[in-house]
Amino acid sequence: MPNGVRHVIGALVGLISLPGLYYGLEVGPARLARAVTIFQMAEAYVPAAGLAGCGVLIALLTSWQWLSPLAALLSGAPLCAIGVLWVLEPVLAFELSQRLALPGYTAFAGGTGLYLLIGSALLITALFPSRWRSRRRRAPAHAPAAFPAAPAAPETAGSLFQPQPRPQPAQPQPRPQPAPGESAQPAGSLFQPQHPQPPVDEGAQPTIPGPLPKRTPPDQS
Repeated sequence: MPNGVRHVIGALVGLISLPGLYYGLEVGPARLARAVTIFQMAEAYVPAAGLAGCGVLIALLTSWQWLSPLAALLSGAPLCAIGVLWVLEPVLAFELSQRLALPGYTAFAGGTGLYLLIGSALLITALFPSRWRSRRRRAPAHAPAAFPAAPAAPETAGSLFQPQPRPQPAQPQPRPQPAPGESAQPAGSLFQPQHPQPPVDEGAQPTIPGPLPKRTPPDQS
């Protein structure tokens, strides 16, 4: 949110909150004190709820970081001025309060110091310089640096959402037929010697070697 828009919204919130705080702090304590004095606790629920609402509104004006401090300034400065007027000029403050009072109520909350208390709290919280700065999201100092995004892979014809044709199995190549008189296995195979062997005559009988000559021991005489 731009800082100018934030301050405009804060000014509007402060001007709207001022009447609610003024009459809530004026009527709420008076009705609550009357109900407690005559022991009519059923009549104390409404003013008690109104005072609780004023507390929530004051908490938002003083501590909500996204709200401009103009809200607390424009709602706290008039209340603080009325409280100071009750201290310096009580007669003038009483006449002014009676003109602003609701029908049937005697405005005397300023004499209790309630306006001075709440107005001073709102005014002081609006003076902090940190609340006037722009509220932008910043990465913390201890956060690691973001890694650069990987480049997107170029799209190909075979996309993930497009069926791809199945690869056809390779057809076996026909082996060349050996020429007449040649072996089917190539020369230098692991199961065939490189040098050609002489042909074997199938009708020939195997030759049996003769007995070895006996060895005569030497004469001992």
